[in-house]
Amino acid sequence: MKYNYIRVKKYLRSIITSLSLKSDGYQRDLLRILYRMKLSDKNEGLIFDACIRLWEQIGKAPYVRGYSI
Repeated sequence: MKYNYIRVKKYLRSIITSLSLKSDGYQRDLLRILYRMKLSDKNEGLIFDACIRLWEQIGKAPYVRGYSI
């Protein structure tokens, strides 16, 4: 995927909000997509909160917790 891919840009908010509803594999892939996007300050705050919540869940797969850092 290209950096800041235009087709994903309009779905950033829904990707961030659905992050907690997905299984571990999907969460990892969504975090990888979000890592390559240029985020606004508001979206950056939302993704930070989501990543902290993922990191605090000890039972999560290690690769999800690693990407959330």
